[in-house]
Amino acid sequence: MDQQMALSLIGIVEGAKPVAQSKVKDIASYRDAIRASWTHRRSQRMTRATLAELTGMYPQHISDYLANSDLDLKGKERRDMPAKYISVFETVTGNTYVSQWLAQQSGLTVLEGIIAERQAA
Repeated sequence: MDQQMALSLIGIVEGAKPVAQSKVKDIASYRDAIRASWTHRRSQRMTRATLAELTGMYPQHISDYLANSDLDLKGKERRDMPAKYISVFETVTGNTYVSQWLAQQSGLTVLEGIIAERQAA
């Protein structure tokens, strides 16, 4: 998928690139997939504030999305990144850890997805 995104001050950003499946298979949770995507982002100099600005996410929520644990210091469950941000998040980070992890959880391979699409037509 060769998508591009025009970002002010940055210019044109190429779409997200797939990750080796061997890296995705060891990811244990959705939060871990989000963190892996952030850890391996295209621009290591990108801040969380920039991520929020480029994706339209609430800056105050970014800490929850990227947190190491599911619970905060008070024992409350942290919020997960909403699915509506996955596409733009992956475009900004430059990889598809999240989408590939979700596909792996559903048990679909790319080939199975193509076959299912053809059968549905």
